[in-house]
Amino acid sequence: MENVRSHGYWGNGQVRIVHEPHDLKPGENAETVYLPDFPEWARKKARTAGHGGGDFFTNHFFAEAIRTGKPHFSTCTARQHVGRRYPVVAQRA
Repeated sequence: MENVRSHGYWGNGQVRIVHEPHDLKPGENAETVYLPDFPEWARKKARTAGHGGGDFFTNHFFAEAIRTGKPHFSTCTARQHVGRRYPVVAQRA
């Protein structure tokens, strides 16, 4: 995942997601480019955080996981993702 390179520090605001061919399931796209549509409250807070809002979203979802007791990104999902590429690591996780 990366921002689309164009003029200006943050480019045109679009995000590019690329998957390696060995990570693709049948019918999945290797590359997707889109303009994120964050809620206004999140955009306002992200503007004042570091790294173009990345610090805000990381901290926000971490705090939500603590408050609710429900992780935003589960270890099962992480294990499945890592397991595609590194099966030995996933077994030990």
